[in-house]
Amino acid sequence: MILVLKKQKAFFFQKYYEELYEQGLMRLRMFNQYADKLIERFPDLKFNINNKIIQINQQWNCLESRFIDYLDEDFDRILQGFLYYLKLLHKN
Repeated sequence: MILVLKKQKAFFFQKYYEELYEQGLMRLRMFNQYADKLIERFPDLKFNINNKIIQINQQWNCLESRFIDYLDEDFDRILQGFLYYLKLLHKN
């Protein structure tokens, strides 16, 4: 029973992080689409807009790699810490 609960909690945490990641991807796609529309409307600003887009995409890639590494390497540790604190709460 406890193992089933642990697996369910792990699933919910993983699902939450995946949804958060997907929301970030959707926002990035919308931002890039908006930038394309700005370039269509203001072609003389294409250089500046592209530079900003490149910077933002680089920041996203850095964040994404850290996020994925964090989930891959530390997810079990995060879950164990969370379960430990839940046990402490149940004792009180």
